[in-house]
Amino acid sequence: MLAGDDFEAVSSLLKSARLSCRDFSNAISFSRSGDFVYCDPPYTVKHENNGFVKYNEKIFTWSDQERLASSLDRADKRGVLFAVSNAKHKSIIDLYARYKIREVNRASIISGQAKGRGTYPEVLITNY
Repeated sequence: MLAGDDFEAVSSLLKSARLSCRDFSNAISFSRSGDFVYCDPPYTVKHENNGFVKYNEKIFTWSDQERLASSLDRADKRGVLFAVSNAKHKSIIDLYARYKIREVNRASIISGQAKGRGTYPEVLITNY
């Protein structure tokens, strides 16, 4: 197990990695059986009560959330393992209802206002 700040070991593991800049659905389509995909999209704005509604809706709409779920459904059928994190909200829970959904807490320590800092519930969705 690697420590989070063991940059030399992480660098060594990533030497064979191929990095690319592309739409997430295209990137996920390259995954094959035995691969692992982790997705951390901008959190849903469907509930309109996270502090980033205007920001997130412009860069990742509800339609994008649905496209991500569809891309992961196709990957799942190919035998790809995946995990995706998102806001703990009924819209997300419903979107991924066929998978394992675990509630986790995320510490948010970066905020311009103290009231924006704290621990917030989110979900981790996996197909394993």
